[in-house]
Amino acid sequence: MKKLALLFVASVMVTVAYSQVVTIKVTQTQPFARYEETTATSVLANPEWSGYKESGNCKYVLDLNNRTSTFYLDDVFVSVLKFKSITKSGDDVRITLLDNNLEYTEVKFKTEFNYNIRKGTSSYTWYNEYGDYTRTQLNTQCVITITK
Repeated sequence: MKKLALLFVASVMVTVAYSQVVTIKVTQTQPFARYEETTATSVLANPEWSGYKESGNCKYVLDLNNRTSTFYLDDVFVSVLKFKSITKSGDDVRITLLDNNLEYTEVKFKTEFNYNIRKGTSSYTWYNEYGDYTRTQLNTQCVITITK
């Protein structure tokens, strides 16, 4: 019985140690685009269009344990989306998911979050198949925090 209790406590500790919530609070962003289906890395390396830096007030709450992204605009809840995948390469994390158009919910966009906590960088990218472009919002001013 002691072994079972010890095993249970150890498994709970491991789960808690690896469960994380990453919050990205964005106050300024800049849009970039390429007229093809591609990745954020490709868009930022060689954009075919770029816009002006814009102020913003949004927050992404990425629950890595439950694999969900919760989005707030001006501190008002907007949506919750489920992750398709999470990949990590060094300090860079990429999360893919399907996002829906807020105006036409039947329209889905292939999207990705990219962030690097150590560098304090993040971006949000989506592919619009109807316009055949990939747009990346580079978060030029953001604060990334982690809670476990």
